[in-house]
Amino acid sequence: TDQIASNLLYYGDGNKLARVFDNLLRNAINYCYPHSTITICAKQEDMNLILTFTNQGDMIPQHKLSVIFEQFYRVDSSRSSKTGGSGLGLAITKQLIELMGGRIIVHTVYGEGSKFTVVLNQKITTADAEIAKKVKDTLDLNNVRIMLVDDTALNLKVASKLLEKYGANQLVTCSSGFECLDRIK
Repeated sequence: TDQIASNLLYYGDGNKLARVFDNLLRNAINYCYPHSTITICAKQEDMNLILTFTNQGDMIPQHKLSVIFEQFYRVDSSRSSKTGGSGLGLAITKQLIELMGGRIIVHTVYGEGSKFTVVLNQKITTADAEIAKKVKDTLDLNNVRIMLVDDTALNLKVASKLLEKYGANQLVTCSSGFECLDRIK
């Protein structure tokens, strides 16, 4: 099918997928010609979720394709002040895609545009949203001993509140690895 059916559910890491989507969209926006077109397409083929981001622009010379996913690399460093960023977006994007067991493919014609294709193998079901909600709501952390460790107080607070929604009532937070080890002892 050329479309993602509305009754299909994809199981994967939504946060990582959102970050990939955001990075590729920002990249397409930052490196397209003024008043040009950016096209985003999502489709399903077999057990794969395929996302494509196409933009018109002079983004990537063919001989630079081998280095665009390196950290801190920017194809056009003169755009740094206009677009912001440090050259980490594509490196992070590729790492996230690979962590999800996928791959990213780039096709480019310098001066015309680029197409980034992300292929992710996904477990797919035809269950409806109500069933998915019931499955999600079955997570019960009541009487499960949990220790959260983070050096940022806000992260601890957010994670604690999230876990409490699932009944976590034996939650301990630590602001350092040393404090964690002391508590374990």
